[in-house]
Amino acid sequence: MIYIFSAVAVVAYWLYLGFRTVHFVHMLQLNSYRNERFFGWVKKNKIISFACIVPLISYIGLLLNAYWMLGALAVLYLLLPSVRDRRPKKKPFVNTARTKRLFFTLWVLSWIPCAAAIFRMELAPVAFVVFDCLLAFIVMLGNLLNQPIEKAVAGRYIRDAKNILKHSKKLTVIGITGSFGKTGTKHILHRILSQKFNVCMTPGSFNTPMGVVRTIRENLRATDEIFIAEMGAKNVGDIKEICDIVHPKHGMITAIGEQHLETFKSIENIIKTKWELADSVLAADGMLFVNGDNSYLADKDKKAITYGTDKKASFRAEDIQSGPEGQSFVFVTPDGASIRLQTKLLGRANVINITGCAALSYRMGVSLEQIAAAVRSLPPTQHRLELLRHDRYWVIDDAYNSNPQGAAMALEVLASFDMLRILVTPGMVELGEKQDELNFAFGAQAASAADIIILVGEKQAEPIAAGVRSKGFSEDKLHIVKTIGDAFTLLDKIAYEQEKKPVVLLENDLPDNYL
Repeated sequence: MIYIFSAVAVVAYWLYLGFRTVHFVHMLQLNSYRNERFFGWVKKNKIISFACIVPLISYIGLLLNAYWMLGALAVLYLLLPSVRDRRPKKKPFVNTARTKRLFFTLWVLSWIPCAAAIFRMELAPVAFVVFDCLLAFIVMLGNLLNQPIEKAVAGRYIRDAKNILKHSKKLTVIGITGSFGKTGTKHILHRILSQKFNVCMTPGSFNTPMGVVRTIRENLRATDEIFIAEMGAKNVGDIKEICDIVHPKHGMITAIGEQHLETFKSIENIIKTKWELADSVLAADGMLFVNGDNSYLADKDKKAITYGTDKKASFRAEDIQSGPEGQSFVFVTPDGASIRLQTKLLGRANVINITGCAALSYRMGVSLEQIAAAVRSLPPTQHRLELLRHDRYWVIDDAYNSNPQGAAMALEVLASFDMLRILVTPGMVELGEKQDELNFAFGAQAASAADIIILVGEKQAEPIAAGVRSKGFSEDKLHIVKTIGDAFTLLDKIAYEQEKKPVVLLENDLPDNYL
């Protein structure tokens, strides 16, 4: 009987460790497989579980011949949150070839406590406890050990992608970067340019070097005439790395703002990194389009073509009219041509993004009529000021990775609705030392745009709540809840009590590595 109970306990313990390992690898994946970023997550989060002492208790059970204790511990492991947690992830774990290689390395390392169990049975409980406590660091060790293999694999894929681009003689590459607005702008540009050209773009948020490489290898067709590459960055040199792969002919910088300060450390580093696209495009004698409404970009380089609502911009948006069903504005070119564009997209940010895409497309030979037709048919970009109908309320879904400028524009959209206005938000992350300051300012802005505010996450809520209270916001209209699920429960209760549908702004949704 002892062997049965022991076997069950061991299997349950390994199942528990397996789920914990997947969780840590998922967090490593969300931190771009960068050990220094993952270590930052480790420092901020509780990584040692009370379950790590269970092997010691099991050992005591064996000494006392308390076999029932082993069975009880096995059941306990199977009930632990790390095993039974089936909540949908905002950015789910993707089991790629890279993670499979990492899991193999971690499996090899896992035999260290097994060796202790084989050669010195009395050391086994201690070995398993130490292994469990150090699991996050063991994941980092496995990632470090795999680096030579990963560099070799990445190098082969990059060479393959470069070779494909080299033989695509008629292909024009357009790079898009910016602190925010990249993905939405990419989709807009793809829709407009597709009126005249065969266009391929990086899907979703594929904006890393390997994401761009994968798109080239798997999605680019011989008949494609334009390739739009979204370029993301969290460190100086990230954009240059992508540019050295795809060599963009033209480029667009959507905006520069205080985002990812946790890794960039300063706004100067952000500007330097985003301008790596400009350096590549201007060196190739291509066209560089920049957001003329952005203070960091407006006067950065005389060679850049500006767009926006500013009167000094080369391509301008004038006479903007907006409502719950969308917006319209007059698109004006430097040569005096103009046309009114109608779109379902909400917010001034989308007007600016459409203007930039229309400007680049116009310079590439797309007619004003074709631009108008494309803009009119633009679908809202998922989670980016997307207006959705709900049984009990309207939703302005702006849940994707908030930043100070984007959040302010989203609040402008919320304020434009003539109905009960509700804000649901966990605030902003990855802002480094300025995070509390910027969340305080966000709270102060929210106080004048929303009638009811629901803040998610007690530790995140403190600076936002302080900003809200600084404007004399009614305390009974300010709510702080633990989870997004609690927020929706409260939201349903509030909406149920209203005679007319309210409008709800969902501003930012914390990625799983910040929960």
